[in-house]
Amino acid sequence: MKKDEKITRRDFLRKAPVSVVGVAAALRLSMEVNSLVRAAWAEGTDAPPAPAGSASSLPGENRIRGYRALGKTGLEISDISMGAAVDDAVIRYAFDRGVNYFDTADSYYNGQGESALGKSLKTVRDKCILSTKHMVESGWKKDILFEKVNASLKRLESDYVDLLFIQGIGDPAFFENQEILAAYEDLKKQGKYRFLCFSTHDTDTVVPAAIDTGLFSAAMLMYTPAQFSKMDEMHTRLHDAGIGIIAMKALKGGEKANLPDKEKSGLTFAQSSIRWALEDKKVSSVLISMRTFEHVDEYLEVSGSGQG
Repeated sequence: MKKDEKITRRDFLRKAPVSVVGVAAALRLSMEVNSLVRAAWAEGTDAPPAPAGSASSLPGENRIRGYRALGKTGLEISDISMGAAVDDAVIRYAFDRGVNYFDTADSYYNGQGESALGKSLKTVRDKCILSTKHMVESGWKKDILFEKVNASLKRLESDYVDLLFIQGIGDPAFFENQEILAAYEDLKKQGKYRFLCFSTHDTDTVVPAAIDTGLFSAAMLMYTPAQFSKMDEMHTRLHDAGIGIIAMKALKGGEKANLPDKEKSGLTFAQSSIRWALEDKKVSSVLISMRTFEHVDEYLEVSGSGQG
């Protein structure tokens, strides 16, 4: 399990009261808050006020404090965004704290990731920026892509997505597939998405070819400078071309980085990694999995880092 996917027992015990009684009380309170919030969203109503003493009722509750331009799209997205979410209540919890960009893919939880976003954000769709991704195979015909996209939109309970990603491009030769590229043009004409984007795990080789196409508005890239010698150069080229950068895998990058705040009192490893990525002014948002209420509270504490 990756560090951004699950709060560890050690993390909880470090934050919880020292006494056994305090730990038990904190656990009961957390379960109470989770139960109330889930029940509210299941009924389609607003979440009830958090009980006194919960994280949500404390002064200075964590929320998004920074929004950044996504390239030349005209969109302003939360500097920390939610990826791979599947819990309805956690999704709305993040939205209520200012997260406005939510990313998923048709392959996440066999489509349940899209369904969770659709259910959770349907009533606030106009206030959200949604994206989904498809791992396109070179042999696909237009009809297959149309079917995949329409199925995603049905699960998302939306007529369109703001950002539609071609997922995990590994070979620049992909951009020579005229049938697929023409299919994406047709989908845009049909109003199925607003901006075409791409993601890759091979920044150094894929990014130059993607820029040359002139087709893309945003790129989702691994923030792992130890892995890509040309990462900063590629970020500069994307920025100069007006293509927004969404950073993923920041925790993986942070594992091998010399983070100056890593040992700072009160700053967790995840917070250090997110803050480190946000110091790159060319990055529009750090995308990270938020599986629990605790994840949301922890990660949003460093929103607004690197501004000014």
